[in-house]
Amino acid sequence: MPSYQQYLQQVKAQVHEVSPSQLQQHPPQLILDVREPDEHQQGIIPGAVPIPRGQLEGRIESLASSPETEMVVYCAAGSRSALAVRTLQQMGYQRVSSLQGGITAWRSAGFPVEQPLVFTAAQRSRYARHIMLPEVGEAGQAKLLKSRVLLVGAGGLGSPAGYYLAAAGVGTLGIVDDDVVDESNLQRQILHNTTRVGRPKVESARQTLSELNPDVQVITHRTRLQRDNAIEILRGYDVIIDGADNFPTRYLLSDASLLLRIPVVHASIDSSPRFCRGKVRAIAVCILSRRRQTWLRRATKRESSECCPVSSVCCKRRKRSRSCSEWARRCRDGWSSTKRCRRSFETCCCVGPRTVGCAVIRVVPSSLSITRRSAQAKPCKPHSFCNFGHSFTKKTRANRIS
Repeated sequence: MPSYQQYLQQVKAQVHEVSPSQLQQHPPQLILDVREPDEHQQGIIPGAVPIPRGQLEGRIESLASSPETEMVVYCAAGSRSALAVRTLQQMGYQRVSSLQGGITAWRSAGFPVEQPLVFTAAQRSRYARHIMLPEVGEAGQAKLLKSRVLLVGAGGLGSPAGYYLAAAGVGTLGIVDDDVVDESNLQRQILHNTTRVGRPKVESARQTLSELNPDVQVITHRTRLQRDNAIEILRGYDVIIDGADNFPTRYLLSDASLLLRIPVVHASIDSSPRFCRGKVRAIAVCILSRRRQTWLRRATKRESSECCPVSSVCCKRRKRSRSCSEWARRCRDGWSSTKRCRRSFETCCCVGPRTVGCAVIRVVPSSLSITRRSAQAKPCKPHSFCNFGHSFTKKTRANRIS
């Protein structure tokens, strides 16, 4: 019977190995770290997926469903990775390589190493249901703990959103609200209770969320979102939850999130004499490439007399029909719209919260598809030149960011 060293030499002779410089120059589709969890504290290769050697066979299919997936496996010095590559080859994966010398050789070559988030025993127990999901895992939970979410409003919409975000392990939650807890709030605003009536909502929310999850850092802003403080408050957050109860604040939030390129999750209640309906929309800001930005800027300068400054949509041709010119004039006078023009450039504005109704924005390659659903907006007939339909609603410009 061969010894371990003899068997290891036989395995290394049968598997393909790559050097750290080759891995740096030609990164594969998937990099696997087969070390144990306590070894990850020393750092991992950027982009690597940590899978302990004992769990490799059971989890590899969720990461590489195709046998043609190109992978590089590494460990501390290259021994366990060679054995792991041999196992993957027996399972049908052919484009698998082992990192020669492991992460020790990678670090000696001067290549970057990431310091991952190390979960404590309490955190592993709390987030066990997330970590066991292949779609989340330790990497996804670490992203949640590093993320920052701002709640605009700690009322009927902000309360359940903040409660579940804190339970999920979102690391930083900001709360903007200038109101105090009232007894009439308690039947729906679950962040507050009877003993906190009369206290500021942001303080009551911070106490509830801190007791629910000590890992969450709660930042309070006891103020009203205004034109002079919106940019300062919103800067630094990854996602904004729009739980405001008035349209001026929603318009202001739309402008500020567009300037800072932060996605917004927008929710509201559509009431009618017979029933109420809840609506939730995720609104993504479309960031154009540098080439398209230059193209759009030149077109905007060329068509400055006809361009709509609100929707940032400019037609290519200089001649416009009367209806299109009329629409541009209305936009300059304070109207807002949601529309898509086949002969226009991509729009680069977040138009959803600027309207009374709701807008669904779907970002696809080289286009921005927007669907309008609103019973309060008055639709206009599509004209023949641009061949798009649009609807609009009038609003004030007092709380807008220009």
